[in-house]
Amino acid sequence: SWMMLLFSTSIFCSQYFQLHVCASKMLGSLTYMMTIFQATCNPLCVIMPMERAVILRGYRNGVFAAGPYWLARSTLSVAHSVVSTLLTSLIVYPCLQGPDKNPMYMIGFWAMIQLFTIACVFIGLILGMGTPSALAGLKSVPPLMVTMMLTSNLVIPHNKVKWFMTPFQYPNIFTWPGKALMVILYHHKSEKANYLLTSPEWFDVHTGNVSHCYVAMVVIDVVLFFFGIGV
Repeated sequence: SWMMLLFSTSIFCSQYFQLHVCASKMLGSLTYMMTIFQATCNPLCVIMPMERAVILRGYRNGVFAAGPYWLARSTLSVAHSVVSTLLTSLIVYPCLQGPDKNPMYMIGFWAMIQLFTIACVFIGLILGMGTPSALAGLKSVPPLMVTMMLTSNLVIPHNKVKWFMTPFQYPNIFTWPGKALMVILYHHKSEKANYLLTSPEWFDVHTGNVSHCYVAMVVIDVVLFFFGIGV
């Protein structure tokens, strides 16, 4: 799966690298997150239903408790996914023409991608354990991803988002990485880029509060972790 992920990432970067710089950075970062979401959730939606019978039998026989199993399974899945996204981010970041003079920008890019990947792992595990079959889990991934993209305040500008959709952007795992990556890739590039980032009519990203995006993702990851124990 690592080779396929690296291959698809390389192809995706070669395509977006040829686009206009604004289109490549915006579409590239969003497509990269969608690729991570599907590449992380889809295998877990297939694997977990097959493991469920063995897990339930061991749990009912008192072999292990739910908490230790969830900790071990999530740790293994997170370790695998974090390594693969580390490799792909080394490809994606230069292709998106991220700032290279200050290494903190690339570290911030990588750190946010890892937090996003961890959230995707927990969602994949929850879907795999909570759906009745692998097919049902796989079918739930695309609509969930599209719903989160549409309510993330990134695909639809801030001034065009309906009032009833606004609350959904806060627990959304696409909202905070998307804003942080936009600031990293666009900040200090041009006056127009800064206007699009900070204007309440567009993305409403306050560049001085990017650290809040990291805090929000940590909170979301912790909530998903404990929610998974209950599932």
